[in-house]
Amino acid sequence: MIIAVTGSNGAIAKKLIPFLENCGHEIIKISTSLTPNSQSTFSYKELQSQNILKKVDLFIHLASFNSNLKKDSMEEEVDLTRIVLASMPAMHCSKLIFFSSCKVYGDNDTTLVSYDETHLANPVCMYGKAKLECESLIADQANSNLSSIIFRLPPVLNESNGSNLAKLMMFARKKNPILSFAEGETNQRSFISFNNIELVMKYILDNPSFIQDSQVFNLADDSSISLHDLLRALSGKDIYIAPKMISRLVFRAPFLKHFLLKLYGNFVIDNSKLQNEMDVKLASTRQLLVNGEII
Repeated sequence: MIIAVTGSNGAIAKKLIPFLENCGHEIIKISTSLTPNSQSTFSYKELQSQNILKKVDLFIHLASFNSNLKKDSMEEEVDLTRIVLASMPAMHCSKLIFFSSCKVYGDNDTTLVSYDETHLANPVCMYGKAKLECESLIADQANSNLSSIIFRLPPVLNESNGSNLAKLMMFARKKNPILSFAEGETNQRSFISFNNIELVMKYILDNPSFIQDSQVFNLADDSSISLHDLLRALSGKDIYIAPKMISRLVFRAPFLKHFLLKLYGNFVIDNSKLQNEMDVKLASTRQLLVNGEII
């Protein structure tokens, strides 16, 4: 199978592409940061001008700006999807997998809600709004000439994205003592690990007819995890919890609310639709944290 991948120098693609190649597939890389060679690596300019003279069996659209997308960059994010959709007919490709975001449901919150695909989209950040608009573009083109799967992903379980959580995870892996607040014992977060991404992609590649019409799936590790359990699994040490009096004062500070929600808020994703329809069993985040390493 010949597979085109946008964002082919991104964090997910750097692991997914070798996996796809090891499965025997030919990869067409589309990237802004890789040198085009007219054979297997192309620029977005070549994609937009439809100068990629390859017949492609499957298009995987990973390309994205970052999750801290600003309002003035939102249209650029959506344009990436427009370019992909416009270019697919020239490559005789009718199957698309789009990696979207669970941010289309909203954002971290103090309340605990488990989001499944039936929940109404209510994005708060520009990134979530852009991804939802991309999803709408794909759904609008779903017909006999385009079949698509949209995967809505929570944060990828790694330490490479520069977020506050990623920095804290890296800090924990160095076995440093961690002082935190009691809210980290009870909050619940969903993540997606590369192992589970590969498991789902293998199922699809083994069953290409599964891509039909326009389908949406939450792609998340099985079971959520609290902040403290995540850090304990990485560090192998317990967490020092600040007194409740200090916690109450800190969490009442308006200027800290956004920052604290990023770490201590809840955001749980239900993946049961994917597991039932694909007949796969995804591992939990806890299972994929072994001896402080993310497997």
